Amino acid sequence: RYLPVGSTASTDALWQIPVCVRYGSGRTTGEVCTLLTGPSGRVTIPGEACPEWIMPNASAAGYYRFSLPADDLARLLDDGWSHLTTPERLSVANNLRASFGASTIAAADLLPLLSRVAEDDERLVATEPFPLLTSIVDDFATDETRAAARAWAGSLYAARWRRLGWRPGRRETGETALFRRDLASFLVRVARDERVRSDAAERGREYLGIGGDGAIHADAVSVDLVVPVLIAAVNVPPDGAARGPGSSEVFDAMTTHLFATEDAILRQRLLTALGSIEDDAELAGRAIALGLDPRVRVNEILVPLQVQTETPEGRERALTYVESSFDGLFARVATTRAGYAPLAFSGFCDEAHRARVEAFFTPRLELLPGAPRNLRAALEAITLCAARRSAHAEGVAAFLAAR
Repeated sequence: RYLPVGSTASTDALWQIPVCVRYGSGRTTGEVCTLLTGPSGRVTIPGEACPEWIMPNASAAGYYRFSLPADDLARLLDDGWSHLTTPERLSVANNLRASFGASTIAAADLLPLLSRVAEDDERLVATEPFPLLTSIVDDFATDETRAAARAWAGSLYAARWRRLGWRPGRRETGETALFRRDLASFLVRVARDERVRSDAAERGREYLGIGGDGAIHADAVSVDLVVPVLIAAVNVPPDGAARGPGSSEVFDAMTTHLFATEDAILRQRLLTALGSIEDDAELAGRAIALGLDPRVRVNEILVPLQVQTETPEGRERALTYVESSFDGLFARVATTRAGYAPLAFSGFCDEAHRARVEAFFTPRLELLPGAPRNLRAALEAITLCAARRSAHAEGVAAFLAAR
């Protein structure tokens, strides 16, 4: 049974699993299948010579996880990658992340392979490493290595971003547009690529009408890029500006537009951007406190707070705010949503914050319908993240130090 490292669930369960393996040498490929009925089994590949590569889940049709020894895994990505179908490549990418989660692969063996996945032409394959890369930046990197982690994560997609750019092509597919959106969000929010963020911020200020007529200019950027450019605008000052991170000017422009419009989609985008403030604690606090503003709708109250919980620095701010403002905040939240509050803090990755989340929410469970289960899920997620970090901390640190 697949279990993430740190899980205490039983591994005794057995299933009968149809297993098909695809393999290849040169241009020749083959497939062989078996029914796995016990804890272990053997698949015999025909022929006298060992294949150059092995794909343990042919056509990605099997409902099972797989892992490979480091050498076999490297051969699969080096020699076999071009022979794999899109579902197979997605399966490999997903199982890389799962193997890291289960600590069945070392960081030193996994992290160098992510460049191959990131270069894939298919959006879902190329973006599959995003959650793992985000965890490396947020959970594994230290204050000393976080800049290196961000630079490395961004470098995996730099060439692709140069090809895509900000403007859609004349005959661009929907998948390409989604790819651009996903990459822009990742490079702005996680990798924090300086060039991309600067370009995005300029577009975000233009969208908001800053320095001009103060009106929304929807034609300043493609609609699917509005959120990342607004996030950049509120975090990145104009070139040559003497002020620190964050922007009171952009913050004020966003809140002005927020309270002037009835457009629910625009309001959601503005609240998401306001909640994304990274380094300016005063502005971030003002964004979170919008939940108590009567002009914010009931379904919008928690948006800035939830977005804050997506980064380590924001997560700490959000928890501190909830601890001090719980009664006022959750008096406004719909009962159908309030019970999800503990899950907002499932991104913590250490036992100290686990204890803090548990101590705060446990006495309040009866006030939050559905919260007992969600609190258990949040606490388990924190425990598993802490175990994953413990298992891989040394390997990730060595990898980042080499960069």
